[in-house]
Amino acid sequence: MKRLFILLAILFILALILTAIVLTVNDVEPTPTPIYTPAPTSAPTATHEPAPIPTPAQSPILTPSPTVAPTPTQTPESTPTPAATPASVGTTVGPYQNVLLFQLSVPYYTTATDVLHEKGYTVDSLEGATELDEELLAQYGTLVIRSRYLTENEAPVLTEWLQAGGGALFLVEPGIQGETLTNSMLSPLCGIEVNNDNVKDPANKFLYGLQEGILTTVIQEHPATQNVNELAFFTVDGLPSLKVTDDRAETIVEGEQDCYSIFYTHNPPLAAAAECGQGRIVVVTGSGDRYSFTFGDRCISIADNQAFLLDIINWLAHE
Repeated sequence: MKRLFILLAILFILALILTAIVLTVNDVEPTPTPIYTPAPTSAPTATHEPAPIPTPAQSPILTPSPTVAPTPTQTPESTPTPAATPASVGTTVGPYQNVLLFQLSVPYYTTATDVLHEKGYTVDSLEGATELDEELLAQYGTLVIRSRYLTENEAPVLTEWLQAGGGALFLVEPGIQGETLTNSMLSPLCGIEVNNDNVKDPANKFLYGLQEGILTTVIQEHPATQNVNELAFFTVDGLPSLKVTDDRAETIVEGEQDCYSIFYTHNPPLAAAAECGQGRIVVVTGSGDRYSFTFGDRCISIADNQAFLLDIINWLAHE
């Protein structure tokens, strides 16, 4: 019995040893490794690491662009200023006795037209879509123009015609419409500008029907004022003043001492004259009402306005 027990114990121990050997062999047996062909060394290997930051030497060098001088801003209304240069060879000035009323309605300037006819002038009138060009201006030596309707195309043509010997009377009105272009032409050409203001004179007023106006006796000596002692200017729609910017031009009519505007405490300029090249220019202010402008039918017979118109045209026509 004792031997049987010992035999069973030995068998049990052998079984434990055999089991341990089997387990050990299973643990150390290597797992089959898949066979693969390595990728070529030249191919980039994907990585999650951030790309290297280039050193200063690798960074592109930014060379600052050369500074460009700013382009001068044009004046109102981006309008080009005609250069005050001698007229082109092709510019022709017609006979001074031929007068063109441009953008003036004849029914409102009947008296002015009749007065000029009586003095031997040939007077034509054009308004509306017609534009001043070299061909048209070549027929006339004297021009009366309502300047608020001057266009960008007309300004340089008119400038050359004036410098070649033409004579022009500019009738200017209140408000800035058109006057920006007029100033951009007249200022470099002859030193005259139109102000955007409204002249008043409570001490020297007159009434004509329902119209209001002012009188002035401040008349400077000039060939365009030689028969003038008193002038009347309607103010119902406003009356702008002028500005003489240099000695190429001169003021020939001013308001009285009590006359004023936002730019003047007394004696605002109301008419000016200048010579430019071989030509001549007179600028006269007036009300915007077509009947009531300084030389319109309602105003021309007051004071010495009619004589003023004749003196101006005679001087422009080199009489």
